[in-house]
Amino acid sequence: MALSIAVYQMMRFADVILLGALASVAATGQYTAASSVAQIISIYPLALSQALGPRIADLYQLGDMEMIAAELRRYVRLASILGGYLFAGVAVFGVDLDLLFGSEFRFSLTLTTLLAAGWYLSATLAPFGYVLSMTGRHRIELAILLLGAVVLLAFLILLIPLYSEVGAALSVLISFALVNTVRCIYVLRVIRQSPLLLAHLLPPLFFLSAAFLCQTVGNYFEVRSFLILLLECLLYTLCAAVIYFGIFATEAEKQKVLLRLRTGSQ
Repeated sequence: MALSIAVYQMMRFADVILLGALASVAATGQYTAASSVAQIISIYPLALSQALGPRIADLYQLGDMEMIAAELRRYVRLASILGGYLFAGVAVFGVDLDLLFGSEFRFSLTLTTLLAAGWYLSATLAPFGYVLSMTGRHRIELAILLLGAVVLLAFLILLIPLYSEVGAALSVLISFALVNTVRCIYVLRVIRQSPLLLAHLLPPLFFLSAAFLCQTVGNYFEVRSFLILLLECLLYTLCAAVIYFGIFATEAEKQKVLLRLRTGSQ
């Protein structure tokens, strides 16, 4: 497991290191800034997943594969909702990060979307690696990460000279997609049922539509400023809350939200 963590950490920094070696200083600075913001996508899913490992280990000892699938399904659902909200926000509003980092920076929609997609994929599916580690398959997890690291390095060396920071972002997305796809295949072999549902694809699509709509509203002012960006983000957060409450929240979650609102108003 220590080796797995070491390889994973290497994968997190290899893109910046090779971009600095193979591309311009400006490209490296822009990419590093955008990547730092994109990594916030994994904060809540990472916190949510901390209790998942011991739970999976206990259920595996009991031989309860159905409950393991249920735990993973619950995690992926919650991670896809909050991660989808952050993914769309970073992808769409990330193009205006020059208002935060300075006018010398330029952030394309392609760059922000690729980075956001890579970290969203990692945040949503990375805990499948816990299943392998917690069920005695830590060597398989290490082999998968090593494969991902080799693929990442190969694509970074190939794509950075051609596409600069966009090539680095695409390399990260490809390697994260490969690692998590292979993880999912092995997890399916372990629990013999799929914890993934088509419904898990819907939150990022809904949130992405809302983010583009809010950005369009902000463009009517025909002025680019940090204040306008903040207002766009606030409007987007309001729209995302409506989407969550109206479409994705369960009845129990709705009741919990309403109870907190009533308690807070008293």
